[in-house]
Amino acid sequence: MADLILLPIHYHPDYMNETCRLINREWPKSFTARYLSLSTSCDKLPTSFVLVNQKTNLVVGHAKVTAVKTIPSAVYIESVVIDKIYRGKGWGLELMKQLHSYLVIK
Repeated sequence: MADLILLPIHYHPDYMNETCRLINREWPKSFTARYLSLSTSCDKLPTSFVLVNQKTNLVVGHAKVTAVKTIPSAVYIESVVIDKIYRGKGWGLELMKQLHSYLVIK
């Protein structure tokens, strides 16, 4: 799991196209609409994250976190997806662990 890193996509726009394709394989939507949705990612939420395998430099997962407007200290994990070919390897758990660490630091 040491090769997996979770990155906020707004700091890594080079992963946008690959992330759109990953999400669209699970939940089809127009590429443009998906791209625009990912483009709203920012530090203040909503934030979209990509899980990248550093060995292959491939996007293997995605998560989106949104603020809960009625509870200032709460967030809503809007979506989580791991590429089908990598499921069953514990990578979803790794994504959630790294996401938790990122959010606790914030």
